[in-house]
Amino acid sequence: MLIFWTAGIHITSSHPCDSEHAANCPAAAGERLGECLEALSDNSSSQSCKEWLHVQSVCSSELLDQCDKRNEGSPCKYTDDAIPCLAFWTHPDYRVGYSVACKELLPKGEKEEISEETKSERHRRKEERKRKRREKMEKEQEGNPLNLPDPGEL
Repeated sequence: MLIFWTAGIHITSSHPCDSEHAANCPAAAGERLGECLEALSDNSSSQSCKEWLHVQSVCSSELLDQCDKRNEGSPCKYTDDAIPCLAFWTHPDYRVGYSVACKELLPKGEKEEISEETKSERHRRKEERKRKRREKMEKEQEGNPLNLPDPGEL
């Protein structure tokens, strides 16, 4: 399990609301998970879960604008990838546009520690995306193997 400390926020490879997620919103994901977790009473959420939800709220526009691009267009908000994306996967040049409140919640100059299991899972997902793109291109070229222009276009 990956563990990071920043501004009092405990960051792990699985989000800090896992127990609340499993107990109260097992089928929810993404924005629906956020809505479900935010609706819980303060007494039923752990402190680390409350802090994680706070980051999701404060950095909402950054997650939607930058992190979805880094995550192959898949939503990053309210996922395990939200904090690593904000803190490590986004180039510092793009972080210039982050709100002051969001920047203050992110780690300062720390490097992401990645387990071998996480590295291999990321590599597997990357290779899977490459394979799907390659298959899509091959399928598109099946009807036109030489990539010749359509005679109707001439």
